[in-house]
Amino acid sequence: MRIALLTRFSAPFHFHGGLQRYAADVAIHVSAAGAEVELSCEPPDHERAATEALPLASGAVHFVRHATIPGLGQRKGRVILDRISNYFLFSHAAAAAVLARHAEKPFDVVYAQGLAGWGIARRIGRAPGGVPALAVINQGMEEFKSTSATKHALYTPFRAGIRSASRRAALVVATDEAARAESERLLGFAPRAWAVVPVGTDLAHLASLRNEAMARRWRERLGVEADRPLVLSVSRLERNKGFHVAVEAFAAIREVLPAGWRWVVAGTGSQGAALERAAAEAGLGDHVQFVGQVSDPELHNLYPLADLFVHPTLFEGTSIVTQEAMAHGLPIVASAAGGIPEKIESGLSGVLVPPGDARALGEAIVRTLARADRGRALGDAARAAVHARFAWPAVAARLLAAFEPLGAKRPGS
Repeated sequence: MRIALLTRFSAPFHFHGGLQRYAADVAIHVSAAGAEVELSCEPPDHERAATEALPLASGAVHFVRHATIPGLGQRKGRVILDRISNYFLFSHAAAAAVLARHAEKPFDVVYAQGLAGWGIARRIGRAPGGVPALAVINQGMEEFKSTSATKHALYTPFRAGIRSASRRAALVVATDEAARAESERLLGFAPRAWAVVPVGTDLAHLASLRNEAMARRWRERLGVEADRPLVLSVSRLERNKGFHVAVEAFAAIREVLPAGWRWVVAGTGSQGAALERAAAEAGLGDHVQFVGQVSDPELHNLYPLADLFVHPTLFEGTSIVTQEAMAHGLPIVASAAGGIPEKIESGLSGVLVPPGDARALGEAIVRTLARADRGRALGDAARAAVHARFAWPAVAARLLAAFEPLGAKRPGS
């Protein structure tokens, strides 16, 4: 099978989380499963290093250069303007480049992230020589959820582009049933076909990042003794992630937790300063440490030091960080939000609480830390679930199986 993979941003080559990491992992693991994958994205700063950082078993990386409106990009206050202008320009140019290669050697499927598929969708039925079958994945869909009337209005063309790509796609992929239901609700229609395929976890990659020296440096930086409980949270520090709820929960239980406990929060976001103030005002200053943005190697040497992972989100997508904590064998207390209940069976591989319920969150943290044997059992079950259901080789096979019927469905042929 020959697949064109479209993602706008070149960040996959830096192996960060989220949408960009997903694109890189799909390219790597689907090609390892036997497909030929050609990934198209905007060029990064160092193209040679970027290409070498993406080890494809079969395929290539193509950098799409296109006309842009300058001065936008990721600059604060101009992100929306970039996304409703330059994103469309990228999608148009990427589609032209893919169809030129398709004419030389046909693709079976174009797999696009969100608006990246708009350029292909608008050529269905119009391009000479036909168009490969289009499959899209709409992750997050934050442009549909803004509570700001101004942002919602500005994102109107972006939403229209995603709806257009999804409506014309032969297949829409969702990472779990919760994401499928949410996507259908936000799109406002039922796509022609769905496939529910989870995001995979690269277990071999995680193992390769383990470094005893880095783990020791974390211990020294945090000042946490090995016999004192360390609770870890990893996320963007935004209101919807519920960290204000966690501050309330820890404030209520701080006196009943074991002496010397520490809550470490990794990540940055618009709520960072407010959360630090709230923690200090709640009397948690000696127990809470905000460590900011950390690299992949740093993060995966921090997970193993933790005794408990807490994810207090109010609403959620697939929650990659929860899945990574499971892969590290951590007991987890998390909100029953988004796709999390499809990963964690409460009481067996973690503990789920109602989103926004500080009392329930605090009680679950106390109970889990109080019984080390119970925590180990939860962590062992979580790790086993990741190995059985979310390891990338199995996920790549599921994705290819979902694509298999599309090879014969080339609209506009």
